[in-house]
Parts: sequence; C-alpha cells; structure tokens
Amino acid sequence: MRWVATEGATHGCVTGTGRSVGRLADSPGFWTTWTAFTVSAFGSYVTSLAIGVLVVLTLDGGATEVGLVNAAKWLPYLLFGLIAGVLVDRARRRPLLIAADLGRGSCCWPSPCSL
Repeated sequence: MRWVATEGATHGCVTGTGRSVGRLADSPGFWTTWTAFTVSAFGSYVTSLAIGVLVVLTLDGGATEVGLVNAAKWLPYLLFGLIAGVLVDRARRRPLLIAADLGRGSCCWPSPCSL
C-alpha cells in the first residue's frame, strides 16, 4: 500500500486494487465507538480497583481474600464462555454490546452505594 492525496481528503491510501481508502477517523461512527470503548475500559478499571478496596476496608479482608475475589471474576468465563459464545454469534453485535455494558453498569452500581 502507498499513501497518496485523494480528491476531497488530505490523506488517503491506495490498495493493490487501486481503490482509495480514507482514514479510520473519517469513518462514520468511529469517534462514538472509540469514546464508548474508552469510557467502558476506564469504568472497568475503576470497578476492579474499587472492589479490591471494598474487600479490604469493608470486609477487613487480607491479601488472600482480595486474590479470591479477583479469581472469582473469571469464574463466569469458565462456566458460561462456550455456551454464551455460540448464542452471541447468532445475535446482532451492537445492541448486544450496548445491553452488556448497561447490564454490567447496573450490576456494579450498588458498590459505591455501600460505602
């Protein structure tokens, strides 16, 4: 591939077929998807940190208890991963991802309220 200027855009990429491809940031929905992913990843990190802090401060847990809670986060993947993968492959992706993020957020909502 080589980079060339295309008509109506400042940058473009010409593939081996001679077809012009624009930048990723110019594709529709890129910034919305990127922002949603960034917010979701940040929320996952904060939740992981907050659950460890809650185990130590609220439940007076030690290193073993924090380790067990962190290990328990992976239990659903082991138990339901294959079955859920088959079902998810048959569904539309975007509504499923939005529903999963909203469901995860609603499940984690009681954590800050317990402080």
